[in-house]
Amino acid sequence: MNKIMMPFLVAVAVAGCQDAGTTSQAPSLINPSPGLTDLTGARASSGEMALTSRGYSLAEQKGLTSYYWNATSGTCAEVVTGDGRYQSVSTVSPAQCGKTASPLPSSPPAMRSGSQQDEAACLSAVASQTGNTVSVTSSEFSEANTLVMVGVGPQKAPWKCLVSRGRVAEVTSMTDEGAL
Repeated sequence: MNKIMMPFLVAVAVAGCQDAGTTSQAPSLINPSPGLTDLTGARASSGEMALTSRGYSLAEQKGLTSYYWNATSGTCAEVVTGDGRYQSVSTVSPAQCGKTASPLPSSPPAMRSGSQQDEAACLSAVASQTGNTVSVTSSEFSEANTLVMVGVGPQKAPWKCLVSRGRVAEVTSMTDEGAL
C-alpha cells in the first residue's frame, strides 16, 4: 500500500469510530478479540469466509448480531454487522454461543479441498435450515459442484451441500429419519 494512502486510511478509520453521542445497548463484550480485530470494517461476506477459515462456525444469529463458535479454542466471537460490514468483532462468553464446554481435544483436521466461499455458503444454508450450530466436517472440490459435509448440533448430525462458486444447489440431511 502506498505510503501516502496509509495516513489517510488511518484518519478515516479513526473518524468512523468516534461516538456520535447516541446511546445503545451495553455490549456483551469480554474483550476485543486480538485474533479477529482485523475483521472490523470488513465486508460481511469476506468476514464470514475469514471466520470460517479460522475455525469458527455460525452458532447463533440475532438480527444484525451473529455469534461464531470455535470448538478448537473454546472461543465465542460476537460480530455486529451494519451497512454490509462488520462494525465490531469481540470475544464474548461461551454462553452467548450456547456453549459451556472447554475447547475440544485435538483431533485430526478434516479433509477439505473445497473453497472457503463454498464452505461458508453451505454453513450458512444449513444453519438457516436447521437453526443449530454447524461445522464443516469435510469438503471435496469437483468442477461440477463442491460436496461439503457438515456436522449439525452437538452430535454432529451429518448434512451435505452441493455448492458451486458460493451458490448452494442442494442441502440434504444424511440422517435416516425413518430409524428415529
